[in-house]
Amino acid sequence: MSADNGFDYSKYTVTELYDAFRQIDREQYSNNFAEIIKEIQKRFNLPEDKPITDEYMVELYFEYCSSNISPTLHGRGDLPYDDSATRLERFGAATIDGIITGIPVFILMILLGFEKYINYIVEKGIIAQINLLIFGQTIFLLVNSFLLYKYGQTVGKKLVGIKIVTIKGQLPTFFNIYFMRHLITAIIATLPLIGYLFNCIDCLFIFRENKRCVHDYIAGTRVVKA
Repeated sequence: MSADNGFDYSKYTVTELYDAFRQIDREQYSNNFAEIIKEIQKRFNLPEDKPITDEYMVELYFEYCSSNISPTLHGRGDLPYDDSATRLERFGAATIDGIITGIPVFILMILLGFEKYINYIVEKGIIAQINLLIFGQTIFLLVNSFLLYKYGQTVGKKLVGIKIVTIKGQLPTFFNIYFMRHLITAIIATLPLIGYLFNCIDCLFIFRENKRCVHDYIAGTRVVKA
């Protein structure tokens, strides 16, 4: 152990260093935090004047822990820290968002009358699908656009405590987070047969090890704990 603070950070794995950097009280344990910074600089051959910010640490972590790298740089060959949102968290967030978006549609059905609503869908076909898509997306943007732009979250994700980030853990652009990740998949979902198959495949992708759905691959995103 270190004679100064009781912790020998040179024996920490990359994952443990990353956790220590994120979780330590930097004001109360300023000496420990300084030692963590020194170990990070030493471990990755960084100059002493290189600022180790939260953003830089996220980039560094994903660069060295999410790819095949030299064992020397990687430390002790530890597995990457998995900060991904759980499947249950993502399901909960999607359910909340679905309810919020569905409420105006339900109100519309009541105002038109259920029979008239169904007849409209059947008679207008693709026109009705396009109109409903525009209506649904308008509601979605009114409710979620600020949260998506500022935090990478929908109302559901905010309530559950998860968020959308890029592969390197950064906040995606609004173009990626809405147009690439959400709108494209919503448009595909309206297509006859293809939309149904796409939705099934998109949902099933959550059961893969990295828990990234098809829409995550399209936008280059992942969902993590906030």
